[in-house]
Parts: sequence; C-alpha cells; structure tokens
Amino acid sequence: MIKVDDLRVSQVRYHMTTHLRRFGIIAMLFSGFLVFIWLIFALLFPSTDYDFYEFCSYGPSMHDLTMVGDIPYFVTRTVGEELWKSDGTVDGTVRVKVISSGGNSVESSNLTNVQGTLFFIAGTCPKRDLWKSDGTEVGTVRVMTLPNAPTNLTNVHGTLFFTTGFGYLWKSDGSASGTGSLKKICSCGPTGYLTDFIDVNGTLFFFTPGHEELWKSDGSEVGTVRVEYFSAGTNYKPANVTSVNGTLFFTLADEKWKSDGTAVGTVRVTVSNPESNNANSGTQTNRHQASYFLSADGHELWKIGGTAPGAVRVATINPGTPNLNHQGGLR
Repeated sequence: MIKVDDLRVSQVRYHMTTHLRRFGIIAMLFSGFLVFIWLIFALLFPSTDYDFYEFCSYGPSMHDLTMVGDIPYFVTRTVGEELWKSDGTVDGTVRVKVISSGGNSVESSNLTNVQGTLFFIAGTCPKRDLWKSDGTEVGTVRVMTLPNAPTNLTNVHGTLFFTTGFGYLWKSDGSASGTGSLKKICSCGPTGYLTDFIDVNGTLFFFTPGHEELWKSDGSEVGTVRVEYFSAGTNYKPANVTSVNGTLFFTLADEKWKSDGTAVGTVRVTVSNPESNNANSGTQTNRHQASYFLSADGHELWKIGGTAPGAVRVATINPGTPNLNHQGGLR
C-alpha cells in the first residue's frame, strides 16, 4: 500500500522535473534567438574592425609608451602585467611577454630605449627588478634585483643611468656584472631620489633630492661631480629641464638658468617671472615617421603619419571612449 508521504514526494519530483524541462527548452530557444539576431546583424553590418580586446576589460590602462626604433612598446594589465609592442597594425600589436601573472602590487614602468634594447623596471615594493628586452619573449629577461625601487632610467650614449634612493647613482650595461652603484651623491634616506636626469651631449646631468645641487657624470666615479650649489632650503623643483645644442636649460625658483657643465658657466638667463613655471617645452614631431601616442583614457594606441592622413587608431587593448589628448605622445 502506497503511503501518503511517498505519494507527495513523487508529485513534487514530477512537478520539479516538468519545470526544469520547460526552463531548459525556454533557455535553448532564447539562446537560439540571440544567435539568430547576431547573424542578422553580422550580415547587415559586416565589419573587420571588431577585435577581441575591444570587448574585454582587464582593469588598469596602458602606460609607459616608448619607442625602440620604429616599434612602440607599452605595458598593460590583462591576465597580469604584460609587455606589448606594435608594428602599427591590429595583427601586429602583440604581447611580448607576461612579466607577472598575479597580484595588483606588481608593476612595470620606466620603459627606456638604450641603443635598441628596451630596459624597464618590474616587481613589488620595496624591491624592484631591472629587466631588458630585445622584442622577443625569450629575449625579455631580468638583469638584476635591486635593493630599492629605482626610477629615472636614462640612456646616455649606450649607458643606462638610474637612481635607487638613498642618494645613490647607478648605471648598467645590460648585464648583472655591469650593473651597480656608481656613486653616493648625498646622505639621504630611502626616499632620497636623484631627480631630473637628462643627457646633454653625452653627459648626464641631474639634481639632488632637495634640488639645491646640480651634478653631472661621464659614467665614472671620478667624473661624477657637483656643478653648482643653489640656496639651501629653496626646495623648488626644477622645471622645463632640456638640452639645446649641448647646453642645459632649466627653470628653478621661477628663474631661467643655463649651464655648460661648469660652476662659472651655470648662470641665470632671465629675471624672475611668475608665469615661467607654466611654460612647456612643447611636443616636437617628425615629418618622416609616424608619431605614436595613447588616448587620454589609456585604452587605445593611436598614430599620426604614415600612409593614412590624420590620427588613426591602431588597436584597443582596454575598452573606453577615445580621447585624443596625446597622453604619452612620442616622436
């Protein structure tokens, strides 16, 4: 004899199975409808502009756009921190190597071209690794793990200069044995970074952390010397630091200065001008080569020049609204 409870359980199971079957049929019909709509849309509006990268969001935007020859390199975060390069086409915009596959704390930055070799910094604070790349996955390797986060990577006639805080000036030839501290410039703490590195006709110029001293270096310890001492305690950050025909120009404390690398040749150019800090050196262009830049939202790689007139979007790595403010513009 069938019990009442068993009958109720059987009825419940029957109703659940019926509902699940109906739901499955409805889901299949809806999926088929979506596929049908997509096919109709594709037939009516054919396009080759759609790209996988345009429909996927991976978080932080592209950054550190840097030219090595005619090839732009940049860093983006998709599955991890990645190094990319482009030949100016969608198909030619490819990933070189995954630098790190995990953790938002891992960052890559300071991309710098040193005579055809790309150098950059990657790792987690407080330590960072110095890397180099020849544009291939196998040729993208770690040079050395550094004791403190470096910055101001600068190429001076094939030698890479940078600072790691604590007032130290470093240099590297791309090998672990050729990477090391060149000289301690000042007695500073971990945030004591040398600033405003610039190549002036084969000589490195830079300022001390407090910006009260101008130094230069020819790559040797004895040739790394102080050029001029400014008023202590001014703490004005140098602006518009540039090289013109072998002479260093900069703005300090609202005054224009120039230097030939000697104390007597480091002099004021103009009188104080409250508006001098608003002046920018301006972006130069090359008529014979394409100029690459990132959109202001950091999601797209663009170029100007080449065979097509005007600005042309090369690829979209992270989706976003185009904004042509030339962030990270390169010549």
